[in-house]
Amino acid sequence: MAIRRLRLVLLAVLAFAARPSGELTGQGPRPADKPAPAAGVDLHGDPLPAGARARLGTLRFRVADHVNAAALSPDGKVLAISGQGITLLDAVTGKEVRRLVNGYVGANALIFSPDGKALAGVNGAGRVQLWDIRNGNSLGEFQAQGPQSRLISLTFSGDGKALAAGNEVFGQQQAIVHVWEIAGRKQLARVEAVQNYRVLTALSGDGKVLATWGTYINRNGGMHNPEPAQTIQLWDVASGKELRRVRVEHNAVATAALSPDGKTLAATTGGSTVYLWDATTGKEQRRFAGRRGLGAYLGFSRDGKVLAAAGYDGTVQLWAASTGRRLGLCEPPQCRFNGLGFLADGRALAWGVEGQTVCLWDVPSGKSATPLVAHANRVTSLVFRAGGKELLTTSLDGKVFTWDTATGKTVREGQVRDNDGSRNPYGGYTSYGGPAASRYQSLVLSPDGKHAAGGSGYNSTMRLWDVATGRAVCDFEGGRSDSQALTFSPDSSLLAVANFDRSVRLWDVHTGQQLRQVKFQKGEARAMAFSPNGKALAVARNDYEPNTGHQITEIDVIETDTGRAICSIKRMNAYLNAVTFSPDGRVLATAGQTPAVDLWDAATGKELRRLEGQAGGVFCLAFSPDGRTLAAGAQQYGRAGAAATSGVTVWELATGQVRVQYAGHIGLVTALAYAPDCRTLASGSSDTSIVLWDLAGDAAQATAKELPEQEVTALWGDLAGADAQRAHAAVRKLRAAPAQALALFRKHLRPAQASTVTAGQIGKLIAQMNDRRFPVRNRAQKALEDLSVVALVPLRAALKEPLASEEQRRRIGTILQKVEKISLAPEELRGARAVETLEYIATAEARQFLTELAGGAPVAGLTREARGVLRRLDLRAR
Repeated sequence: MAIRRLRLVLLAVLAFAARPSGELTGQGPRPADKPAPAAGVDLHGDPLPAGARARLGTLRFRVADHVNAAALSPDGKVLAISGQGITLLDAVTGKEVRRLVNGYVGANALIFSPDGKALAGVNGAGRVQLWDIRNGNSLGEFQAQGPQSRLISLTFSGDGKALAAGNEVFGQQQAIVHVWEIAGRKQLARVEAVQNYRVLTALSGDGKVLATWGTYINRNGGMHNPEPAQTIQLWDVASGKELRRVRVEHNAVATAALSPDGKTLAATTGGSTVYLWDATTGKEQRRFAGRRGLGAYLGFSRDGKVLAAAGYDGTVQLWAASTGRRLGLCEPPQCRFNGLGFLADGRALAWGVEGQTVCLWDVPSGKSATPLVAHANRVTSLVFRAGGKELLTTSLDGKVFTWDTATGKTVREGQVRDNDGSRNPYGGYTSYGGPAASRYQSLVLSPDGKHAAGGSGYNSTMRLWDVATGRAVCDFEGGRSDSQALTFSPDSSLLAVANFDRSVRLWDVHTGQQLRQVKFQKGEARAMAFSPNGKALAVARNDYEPNTGHQITEIDVIETDTGRAICSIKRMNAYLNAVTFSPDGRVLATAGQTPAVDLWDAATGKELRRLEGQAGGVFCLAFSPDGRTLAAGAQQYGRAGAAATSGVTVWELATGQVRVQYAGHIGLVTALAYAPDCRTLASGSSDTSIVLWDLAGDAAQATAKELPEQEVTALWGDLAGADAQRAHAAVRKLRAAPAQALALFRKHLRPAQASTVTAGQIGKLIAQMNDRRFPVRNRAQKALEDLSVVALVPLRAALKEPLASEEQRRRIGTILQKVEKISLAPEELRGARAVETLEYIATAEARQFLTELAGGAPVAGLTREARGVLRRLDLRAR
């Protein structure tokens, strides 16, 4: 019975078209060689990073991550943006001018001095810092005195001599406002406002009068007193004494402004009314109506004749300050309003943020000064189509672009349509309580590019769209909205969605029917992946141990048909962001906040290898279609103000070494995809751009040249070596001499001979490992090890049967430990690299030799490598 079972198992193995593709060498990672410098620019004239074919989209008017604050210089020429750090952009071209090194990450408030020479910002430590924008040098800091609090707002006086800062307090502390003298770096005033939570400020043009208002919280219970939130206080800066108070009738004061001469005070409440008072007497002068939602901004022109107010939706309205006569209304492009400034010539420019893109527009014409090009937010998924000639991309802005990969130009632009139930309009709030930086919290393409799925941060519904029309198809209730918490099956027929009830549901994409629900006892799913055949689903769940508080991650591989667990992996202190299967389905790769990538046996959960060699954490992973390499998107951060270094690390699976590293994104790498021919790797980023990396070296490929024979011999040796970078360099050199390379390969490579081993022979060898003679047991073990993958499934089956001795079980375990590793012997490694070289050469003669190699034994690695190359070459020829 056991022998018959082994025969059936062997037949299944011989039909199995997968092959291990790596070897544990015991050597540590080496620093990657730098790619050859790129010789081109993108479509906007900006230089490409080293090793890149093209950039899809642009970095202009883009920042690396979410925007905390922004400010426009008084002359309208420089735009300051605070995100991971503080970046100065040319407000006309959108190109980066410089980065300010402040020792902290970002700033939650920014403002230019009236002369435009200095920039003030509230840094991460709650101090106010000043920079000279002409050279980026620090001009010093201002430290708030008194109870600790978080500074949140900044205001210069019109003459630039004074700076006021409001704060945010917690507990029973008092809201404090500080006013400093710029020249002497000394405190001019410190006043206690009637508000007890957040307090905002405005200074008169001469800096003599300070206005404060803000938020009041009823912390002690009892009857709520709305008066503090409806009150604006006016202060004499010189003495620090309160001059007077004014009060609005409805709601709370949202924003206020003092006219340049300090004689008029204006305020809005977030409703539709604008109030004006005589600041010297506190007497109301007039009130007039605007559109609802006023409260995002209020300010006077430099001459005090025009009053501008902006609503939370970004709509800007203008009035004559003396009469209230309407002067215009401007509805902005679709973005989160951030600020408005009056230029010296009387023009008004408003600015806002759409994801990682900064928008500038003229008021009141509404004409955009920064037309949006391509994606405006984090890139979430990439799908190659038409044999790699086109690339589909999605972003959290809800747009779907189709690109020509040869030219870098847009072929089609689409937009998934939504409603208020599945979008974040104009910076609402995410499920984490912070301001939304995007319209969606997830958007993922199906592998066939026909559907997209995603959701918002405050609505748990997952929506399915038809990409061609942008129309919503159906909604899947109860799903998480995180971008890693949903995934399509490889054939695009299934959608897996992680849910808030710690379960994963499988949906039929074509019918909308829920097929299965798999529940877990703890942890929330942050990453999922289907196996290549769609029969297994890997779910990575992150949680904390209740007793110690340590991070714990569990990866479960389950059958999609039954929900039954195939294997389970547990890791400590390894918060995961990404999980993916190898093309043959045998290897599972996982990665997260630590720099390493772990490889596991997908059937048993055994650890195969740890890949190292990059400095930061990993956000996304992708195996190459040929299974030779694995790419990881970096999550690297530099010090505040330093140039970003995020990029891609590519490992060779056969050696576990870094083959090449690319750097060129200013934001995190959030999506990866290989082209079907494995010559190009696409990386999408939080900086909104997509870079196509030249894996084959096409851009730097020199014309064919003759190599010295001794060098050809040395390169043949390099192909069998464990040094991945040296071997890759050998591949490129041989590719540059195609005639010599082909002659070399024909001399040394032959089609693999078919194995004559039978199921009965494997069964006999397994039985011999229990022979009473020690040499027989050893020979049997060595023979089974030599059979490698051919013996893999029979050995696993034998372990499930009653065995004659514990030694027999131990020997089987030892064999499996070696066979299950993703290993290649040196000669196998050389053959695989030679076939890769032939794929790059791709001449008629190279194809003919590949055809000969593809005629070898079906289970041989060389045969399957050659067949895979021929399939990819046929795909490229279509």
